[in-house]
Amino acid sequence: MAKPKEVFITMAKVRRYLKEEHGVNTSGEITNALSLTVQKLLDAAVAEAESEGLRTVKARHLPDVDELI
Repeated sequence: MAKPKEVFITMAKVRRYLKEEHGVNTSGEITNALSLTVQKLLDAAVAEAESEGLRTVKARHLPDVDELI
């Protein structure tokens, strides 16, 4: 798996969420996977905003998460 350009995710909060809400642990590799996913979502949002002639990315430019899952 490729490495993201930035780490966008606070892993302590991800671990806490997964532990408290689902009772599961996380592996170290999830940091890069989540950050790469966020990076791709942001890249798609930028492309959508630019296609509308905008330089401001808005929530509506993000892909619909329900369509991704």
